[in-house]
Amino acid sequence: MKFANNLQTPDWAIHEENNYFCLMKKRKYILISIVASLILTSCNEKEKHTSYDLSGAWIMTHIVDITGGVHDYSRSGTTLCRIYEGDSIFYECEISTLKPDRPQDIMTASDVSIVPIEKTDYTLKYIGGSNTLYLENGKKRPITFAGDTAMSIQRHGEKYMWIPARKMNPTRIEEIKNIITTNLRDNQGTDRFVLPTTERQLEAANHTLTHLIIILVLSVLFIVYSATNIYRKKKRIEQQLRQINEEREQRPQPVRQAMAEVEEQFLSSDFYLSLRRRITAGEHLKPQDWKEVEQQIRPVWPGFTNRLLGLCHMSELEYRVCLLIKLRVSPSEMAVTLSKDTSSISSIRSRLCQKVFQRKGSSKEWDSFVLSL
Repeated sequence: MKFANNLQTPDWAIHEENNYFCLMKKRKYILISIVASLILTSCNEKEKHTSYDLSGAWIMTHIVDITGGVHDYSRSGTTLCRIYEGDSIFYECEISTLKPDRPQDIMTASDVSIVPIEKTDYTLKYIGGSNTLYLENGKKRPITFAGDTAMSIQRHGEKYMWIPARKMNPTRIEEIKNIITTNLRDNQGTDRFVLPTTERQLEAANHTLTHLIIILVLSVLFIVYSATNIYRKKKRIEQQLRQINEEREQRPQPVRQAMAEVEEQFLSSDFYLSLRRRITAGEHLKPQDWKEVEQQIRPVWPGFTNRLLGLCHMSELEYRVCLLIKLRVSPSEMAVTLSKDTSSISSIRSRLCQKVFQRKGSSKEWDSFVLSL
């Protein structure tokens, strides 16, 4: 008994047992991989079949009968049109064009006519494998797809071959749907409706032309209005300049002499001399300094600022340049006081001459005019 109890399993047996278990595990992994591949293939197959979408317009090209014979729907230039909406409704009508070539020409024809037929419920559902369930108003219709370029729907043993009308204008699609809906709702029978794209294009062109004419008229009115304002402004400035010249020329000699004496007294006053020293030293004038300048020159040159500002619209910088001209300040000193360079001061004076006299003038000409006011 002791000998029997001390028996051990041989190493070769343990090795064979391990190989067996490894082989079983490999078979298990292989089986799992096969099942997973089948599941993925099935999902991909289902995905491929559920990708069909009928939304949009379709044109019937021909009919294949039971014997395999191919027939046109009616005559050249006339066929059926279906407009599938979502996944529940389609609109059907007979559609024809003035082009007696091919049904495909209806997609881009200029003028077409339609005869409403029906507005029907439909269902398109993938049911497994290569099968797709297609129902028209509850009735099963075998359907076959040729990718996304064509489909065939079997009805009474005949196959109706359809192609997508991708080139059909969305406006026309909506118009056809509205006509079919209205016709069936009002029970108007099989009336023919003409869709004259040419007339719509002409109407759109007329609208565009009308808008262009309106824009042109408004532009002309704006130009006339602007020109009138410029003319009136020019006449007003000319009248003001004429009044200034007449007033200056008609001044009696005693008045001129008195004004000259007042001006001379101001130019030798403590205020003016102090102001000139500050400007010569390059000091910048503060806002209160400019207000004081206006107050001091008002009795010396009565009406100067009013006449000056009445000639044209001036910026604060332009107005201050004119004040400094009246105070006999040189352009270089103006540049330092106003923190500008000399060329900018010259440009400002020339620009003011252009604004007032409506012609190109020099900076010195503007200085002489300001001094004469």
